Amino acid sequence: TCKGARLMWRRPFAASAIAVGEVWMRFCSLCAIELCSNAGPDLAPIQLGVGVAGGAQCIGHALRAGAVAHPEHVTCATDFRNAFNTISRDAVLAAVAERHPQLLPFVHWAYSSAAELWVHGGSRGHELLWSTTGVRQGDTLGRSCLLWVCRGHWRKS
Repeated sequence: TCKGARLMWRRPFAASAIAVGEVWMRFCSLCAIELCSNAGPDLAPIQLGVGVAGGAQCIGHALRAGAVAHPEHVTCATDFRNAFNTISRDAVLAAVAERHPQLLPFVHWAYSSAAELWVHGGSRGHELLWSTTGVRQGDTLGRSCLLWVCRGHWRKS
């Protein structure tokens, strides 16, 4: 189905995996996010890596300039453990409704019900699981939804 995904292990025998969405879902998500011109800039200045032209380069230049200007400062990179897989879909829908309601019908279709998650290989061949939490990795819309939810938490702190 269009909303399905394949489970891929990050490395052999890893304890965590990523769900890679089907091509048509990724294409539709890209089209939907393109209709929302303020999706990336809405996250700035907290986040510049998604939806901001040259955003990753801006981050690199800013870090370099900051290190030169303040060598006594420390730069810290953070990562969320399993953020894509564990984020609440209700929180995603609420964040989209608040920040980008024009995307809500598509996001509701994509994330309001369980999606097929195919596990390939192993002793039993192919196995079907049902994904009821999280957003798709490798998908522009999934990444943006995750960041919109996080944005609400960042603004509160």
